[in-house]
Amino acid sequence: FRHFATVDDMLVAAVEEAARLVEASLPSADDAPLAPLERIAALVTSRSDLVRAHPGLAWVLLSDQSYLTLPEPGVRRLRQVVKATRVFLLTALEEAAVRGQLRTGLEPAALLVICLGTIHALARGTQPRGGPQGRTAVVAALIQLLQNTDPKS
Repeated sequence: FRHFATVDDMLVAAVEEAARLVEASLPSADDAPLAPLERIAALVTSRSDLVRAHPGLAWVLLSDQSYLTLPEPGVRRLRQVVKATRVFLLTALEEAAVRGQLRTGLEPAALLVICLGTIHALARGTQPRGGPQGRTAVVAALIQLLQNTDPKS
């Protein structure tokens, strides 16, 4: 505690560290050559690995209580990180749709919820059978659900 002037300062610093970890789990610009669905798979995998390695992140990112108890600068920072994740995923989904790689008849914004739900389920410790291999199967199933299977479109 002695390194911080107030408890709020300490909480904001903790949120900043959490935000740094979360932002580092976004695929980098070096991954830009990856196809949109591969970028989604990379994010789902890296984010679930991150939260499994740092279980407190799930509370910070997913709990309503964190938004009610953290000081306003921390809440703003959390919202910024969550928005960056949503924008990353939605951009990849929209790009996949434009390329004809996304299942037809489904809106990218609706599929965003499915992608986020997969991340949340894996982040909250929903352990598929087979441990990490099971997680890989879940990510592969997500991509299969998203992927356009109609060669005509």
